[in-house]
Amino acid sequence: MLFLLLYGVPTVLVGLGGETLRAVGDHLPHGAGTHAMLGDDAPYPRVVGFLIVAGWAAAGHLVGREVLRRRDA
Repeated sequence: MLFLLLYGVPTVLVGLGGETLRAVGDHLPHGAGTHAMLGDDAPYPRVVGFLIVAGWAAAGHLVGREVLRRRDA
């Protein structure tokens, strides 16, 4: 599931085209990381790209921690 979110969804969004789908893809970890590493200022500055990736990482960490807490009662 994680592989599909990180690699499959951005590829499909780019393939389908459209401004709305491109904007959604820019806020997924793959798109945000690409913009941050390349230093593109097109959709948002480099720092915002790093913050988006950090937000996705924090969200994944919190979800994983909650799942582990419930299962390891």
